Amino acid sequence: MFSDKMNKVYNQLNETDLLILSVILRNFEKIPTIGVEELARMCNTSRTSVLRISKKLEFSGYGELRNYIKWEVDKASSNGFASSITPVETETECTISELKNNKQFEEVVEKIISAKRIFIYGTGQAQRNCANEIQRLFMQAGKYMFVIKATAEFQLLSEELNEDDLVFVISLSGEIERFKDALHLLKMKKTAIVSITSFGNNLLAAEADYRLYAVTLPIQMKNNKLHNSFVSFFAIAEFLFRSYLERTELI
Repeated sequence: MFSDKMNKVYNQLNETDLLILSVILRNFEKIPTIGVEELARMCNTSRTSVLRISKKLEFSGYGELRNYIKWEVDKASSNGFASSITPVETETECTISELKNNKQFEEVVEKIISAKRIFIYGTGQAQRNCANEIQRLFMQAGKYMFVIKATAEFQLLSEELNEDDLVFVISLSGEIERFKDALHLLKMKKTAIVSITSFGNNLLAAEADYRLYAVTLPIQMKNNKLHNSFVSFFAIAEFLFRSYLERTELI
């Protein structure tokens, strides 16, 4: 599958590659009819960049990539599967690949085990839903975490935490303007910070002691709104929990 090819070379991809792939996945069924120049315009990038990512995916060129996608679309159609599931599969598989190759993942699990208190701050509603899910998962194992409800509460708590505590911050964009003072105070106090953000360079990840990345491929809807899936964020929550169970011999 196309998602398998992405997963295989994921660690070689840069932000331009991911942008091109997100456009391909959003227009998966149309790609067989889209030429290389048109795709480059859709991605606001160069023809050379499109050809480069084609090579990274082990195709001889864009033509072979396009034919491969046509074959996959035709196969999905004949089997009755909606090709719209491909971006979700790709997000999940690439996030799993990122976690497997992220040496900090096991360190985060160890910090969860050893931390005296654990707090989770989500920067938006979907992020708070993810924070609540992490809290729910670990509660099953008797590991209690506190979900921070608002930025003002985060600021107040940062004044009370210390080096024995652990703080997760979940953000799609990684922008920290609203709570950067709280982050800087935590760093001064040597409180460990774990960021969970979408893949790519961002300010929150730069400030964090440990960085976990969720691969997300935004979808542009016809009403000009951008849809971001949080499936991969919840996948990280599940992997953290299961790794914790294994490490503490609860399974």
